[in-house]
Amino acid sequence: MKPFAIGVTKLLRDSSEPLHFELEGRIKDAFVSFSKVPEGEPVTITGVVEPVHQGLLVTATIKTTWQGSCVRCLEQAEGPIEVDVVELFEEEGQGEEDTYHLSGDILDLSELVKDFVVLELPVVPLCSKSCKGLCVNCGQNLNEEACSCSKDEIDPRWGKLSSL
Repeated sequence: MKPFAIGVTKLLRDSSEPLHFELEGRIKDAFVSFSKVPEGEPVTITGVVEPVHQGLLVTATIKTTWQGSCVRCLEQAEGPIEVDVVELFEEEGQGEEDTYHLSGDILDLSELVKDFVVLELPVVPLCSKSCKGLCVNCGQNLNEEACSCSKDEIDPRWGKLSSL
């Protein structure tokens, strides 16, 4: 069985009790331009599945860690991901085309986990909110030490603007 799959046979037949779960697995190809979830990084999802008239309602929290390169200084950046999820799983052929579907007696949360993790990845990852970045002239990492470049030096292409 897949790591994010839950057997829901009893839940579909006897719909009085919700099903609590905690699953851990790995996801592949979870990335955006400058950040990703590393291939071996564990992803956990904890929550409850409840039967509703339209299908099964999943209420859960997904947790993992992302990594990437800081867009200001190019150093390694990382941080936690924690996202709350409330999604309806409908039987195949029921409901909307863009909803999650329940196939048989197995509730596979793999697609849901990957979708929500990718949406939480930072598009502009930073090593810290106070990152000073790199000097535009010499490339020195300004978080480590100040550079000796002149701050008054103006690009000659913009020189005419100083007379305004």
